[in-house]
Amino acid sequence: MRSVVGRAYYAVFSPARDLMESRRGKPFSMQRSVHTQVIYALRQDQNPTVAEIGLDLDRLRRERNRADYRGNVTFTVKRARKALIQGRDIARRLLEI
Repeated sequence: MRSVVGRAYYAVFSPARDLMESRRGKPFSMQRSVHTQVIYALRQDQNPTVAEIGLDLDRLRRERNRADYRGNVTFTVKRARKALIQGRDIARRLLEI
């Protein structure tokens, strides 16, 4: 179940990064966490939909971190399904931009 969360996150992270690099006109720096930079850029965007995607991607990232790095946290089918739904919703909104 843990890997489902990571796959849901990475399925939408790359398109989100590509969107923001296109909007910025330049790639993100490799000097700092690209994940943090992308989420920050999304959250600061003037388009409310893009900013909301940033909030949701941040939530999904935190869930992915729990799945990957916190072995004491139980991941059920219900929890994995929720991550998939979040990822699908983010992907849908990215396509609409």
